[in-house]
Amino acid sequence: MRKTIYTGEYQALVLWLRAQRMARGMTMRDLAVILDVPHSFIGKVETRERRIDLIEFVAICRALSVSPRDGLDIVLATAGEDSADTPTVAGLPGKGHGVQARAAGKRRCNPQINGA
Repeated sequence: MRKTIYTGEYQALVLWLRAQRMARGMTMRDLAVILDVPHSFIGKVETRERRIDLIEFVAICRALSVSPRDGLDIVLATAGEDSADTPTVAGLPGKGHGVQARAAGKRRCNPQINGA
């Protein structure tokens, strides 16, 4: 079983959470203040650099005043689709190739660290 963070189901869930946040006119910082976490936590969740667990998911839903069941319905609806095996990054927020590389399971290379 591959890591769930790279599945279409997880991508759909994260995109749904982001859409819910934006529909309420909240910034990442606004949501972070409510959750008492650094704003970078929200950014990493939304770019799939960090996977949230069930308890964090429920807390985020409560902060957004949405039902966690609605998010689970998104996961269940996505679970049987062929696209679940091939996640896309078209709808992900981010700054280009780094998000695409992470979605493809590649690590970014920093030439300064690697001595190139």
